[in-house]
Amino acid sequence: MNYQATYTFRQKLTLTNQYSVTKDFFASIFEITGDNRNVIIPRNMGRVARYSISASYPLQVCKFWELTTFLDGGRSTYRGNLEGTDIDLSQTTWSVRVQNSLKLPWGILMDLSYERYSDWIWRGSIRVRGNQSVDIGLRKDFLDKRLQVRLTGSDVFRTTNDYFYHGNYGGIEIDGVRSFDSQRFSPSATWKFGNQKVKAAKRSKGAMEEELRRLQNGD
Repeated sequence: MNYQATYTFRQKLTLTNQYSVTKDFFASIFEITGDNRNVIIPRNMGRVARYSISASYPLQVCKFWELTTFLDGGRSTYRGNLEGTDIDLSQTTWSVRVQNSLKLPWGILMDLSYERYSDWIWRGSIRVRGNQSVDIGLRKDFLDKRLQVRLTGSDVFRTTNDYFYHGNYGGIEIDGVRSFDSQRFSPSATWKFGNQKVKAAKRSKGAMEEELRRLQNGD
């Protein structure tokens, strides 16, 4: 069950308010097996509720710099009985993402984004420590915009490689870390086939014909 309301002011500032309730949520819990080992087992949780509000705003700082900010805040509640273990966890969460689009010399375009988010709950049972990351992208067009060359970098400073987590329920207390290879750098190239000018002319003609048709029909 999901309710959402969105308001846009002057086609720039966008506010979104959301409330959702999920029953039989697909959760995961730690369970101890023999020899002090533990495994992660999927279970259905009774009820999960989340309330959030988010905002986004694009800003043309100057001729060569466009800045867009995304903000999100909310609270999530997880309740249920899993294999005789009562779980009742709540977490206030927030995140902020700042995305920059810059026009550099020699026709180079750069995308630079920064994201930071708070602690959160994973799969209804584990608290995960918040983190932050920086992504970058460079692109340039060649040969009358037929060829576009890109260079992208994800998690440039390797700040989201490790996820520290904590669990404490059913008499079991768990602390750990999961590591991922989140830092990536990759080049790519895109080639556009066909006559781009002809395609643009066809689109323009189609729009004109549609407008004439509306005038003739009195729409």
